[in-house]
Amino acid sequence: MKGSMCEKWLLYVLVILQLIKEIKDELYVHGGRINTVDLAKELNVDLSQINTSVAEIIKGKEVQLVSGYLITHYYLEKIAREINEKLQLQGQITVGELTLQYDLPAELLQHNVLEKYLGKIIIGKQDPSDARTFYTEEYITRTKAKIRGALMGLLKPTPAAVIMNHCNVAERLFMCLFDQVNAPGVLTGRQAGASYVPTCYTKAQNDWVISFFRQNNYLEYDALTRLGLSDPKGYVKRVLPNEDLTFLSSCVIGSLITEQVETALEECIASKSYLDVVSLLPSILSDADIENVLDSLLKKSNNHYIDNLRQVCMATTQKKAEAIVKSGKYQQFYLEKQLAKGGDSQPGFIDHKAERREERRRKAASGKAGGGSQGRETKTKAVKKHQRSKQAAHDSDSDDATGVVKKTQNILEIITVEDIEAIIKDTLENEGLDDLVPRIADYLQGGLNQTALAIAKEAADKILQDAGQNRKQTHSSAQDKVNILVNDIKLYEKGLKSLPSEQQAQFIKYLLKSLGGDILSELCKYAANQCNLSVQGDLLSVEQRNKILHDLTEEFKKPLVALNATLSDQNLESFYQTVDDLHLAVLAIFTTLTQNMLHASGRQVPIVISFLKTQLKEEDYVKLQYCH
Repeated sequence: MKGSMCEKWLLYVLVILQLIKEIKDELYVHGGRINTVDLAKELNVDLSQINTSVAEIIKGKEVQLVSGYLITHYYLEKIAREINEKLQLQGQITVGELTLQYDLPAELLQHNVLEKYLGKIIIGKQDPSDARTFYTEEYITRTKAKIRGALMGLLKPTPAAVIMNHCNVAERLFMCLFDQVNAPGVLTGRQAGASYVPTCYTKAQNDWVISFFRQNNYLEYDALTRLGLSDPKGYVKRVLPNEDLTFLSSCVIGSLITEQVETALEECIASKSYLDVVSLLPSILSDADIENVLDSLLKKSNNHYIDNLRQVCMATTQKKAEAIVKSGKYQQFYLEKQLAKGGDSQPGFIDHKAERREERRRKAASGKAGGGSQGRETKTKAVKKHQRSKQAAHDSDSDDATGVVKKTQNILEIITVEDIEAIIKDTLENEGLDDLVPRIADYLQGGLNQTALAIAKEAADKILQDAGQNRKQTHSSAQDKVNILVNDIKLYEKGLKSLPSEQQAQFIKYLLKSLGGDILSELCKYAANQCNLSVQGDLLSVEQRNKILHDLTEEFKKPLVALNATLSDQNLESFYQTVDDLHLAVLAIFTTLTQNMLHASGRQVPIVISFLKTQLKEEDYVKLQYCH
């Protein structure tokens, strides 16, 4: 029994081995590729037996089963050689067309044939942007030459699709090779609807536009559109970047035309004649365009003329601003304004609002000014001039008078309308425009007065800054000198106390006369500086000191007169007491306010006064400051 089983198994193995051998033979006969169904028919063997044998065959690396086909490695080498021949002939192949030709999966052809044998059997390159496309260097060179030749022959914008069809080049390859051919032109895009614009066409466009503009100094939008330009205005700005252009609705004109019209307008105004502007402008301009040109030129001319008149008035404005600062009226006005602001700033604001509403009501009721900002401005200015020129009518129109008074209270009028009229009157009368003198003067007054206020503010700030620096230096210098002299007196006092008491009087008298007089002189010079009094020389005589003491304000006069009286007392203690009064007063105030004691020298008195500023009433602080 066992023997028969072994014989059957051995027979089965021999049959399988024989079947495998016959399958390989058939595979070789068919060139390395055969279908398993056809193989079963050829060998007259059941398909299941064929599949069993195939499973054993494909365990090796030489044969593989793909879509029911047995395929050997030498078959793949064979089709690789065929693909190479086709590639060299066509210059380009794709995996898609090979799939249709060989009826094999695309993945098999790409990975097991094309990529495996590329550079070995297949001579070519794989497209880096499309892995399923392969080409030769000769094909790329030929394609570049065809594209370059087609582009060189074009003289007008052409759709890229037309060029691709003419050259029989795929869109992807055309876009890839376009940058490499150094084409004499540009592509309008990288999409399918892009067009190629030759450089010669663009140059001809630019040359025509520039030439036409230089000859005629204008360009019509319709003409540019006929040239194929979709954005005429943007194109003109790019081609003529340095030209002074005026863009209108139908065309763009250059500076020569505008200058010609401007000159003709000035001559017409000067000669008081008429001018046919249409004859000076291109015929393509519409009535609206002509009106726009005239409006811009007249506005520019008016502004230029007004600016010239304003410049004529600037010298007087400068002088009056500097004069009002030197006279002190500017400082006095703003000091009074600041003092008045604390009590009634809010009511003034409300009255001002009511005043403006009432003024608008009167203007609307009068029907003279009309609508718009210009009408309102004319009415307001006329009222102000009426108040300045006819003071007798002040009581007849209380509302208008009130408006003028508040105006003058809030804004300092440095240069008046009358001043401006006097400056520009001769100029306007020579040109026959004397009836415009009041209006132009009224128009210029606001701006010039603001300029004058700015000049005055700058000058006042400079004077204040210089005065502050000078006073600070004077204060520091006087303080140092007085301290030195007081210390000297105390040292000399120790020396004279060594003498007999009956002999000390004459020494004390001399000490007070000399060094005490020097201290009084320094204090007098300092007080004179604070009171804006002139002092002649550094050394003051008794007469000069007395004169200064007489002219000082009460804040300085009282303590200095007391100090002057101590010079004849022949008593140093009273002199010291008078000199130290301020020092002691400051320390006492500090102790009272802070409930803390302070030990400070005379040099530190200014620091203590500054500290006390926030805790004292304004008048008390001012008194301390004056005494110091």
